[in-house]
Amino acid sequence: MESLSHLLEEMESVREAPTPEACREFAMALWRRSYEQIADLSIQFAEAGMTNIAALCRAVATAKKDSSKPAD
Repeated sequence: MESLSHLLEEMESVREAPTPEACREFAMALWRRSYEQIADLSIQFAEAGMTNIAALCRAVATAKKDSSKPAD
């Protein structure tokens, strides 16, 4: 699993220049973490006032959770 510092570098890229590519890279870096870790990061970013980053974390966490559900 990649380091937290790498994840923070990806997050800084999104904050500085929120391009689709930067968002995609950050989302992929988040995806490689557990649902619980992503949810915790979302809370931390929200508390730090980074609501857009927190929203991206929530979206990835939701997608990850939904992807683990068995298909009907």
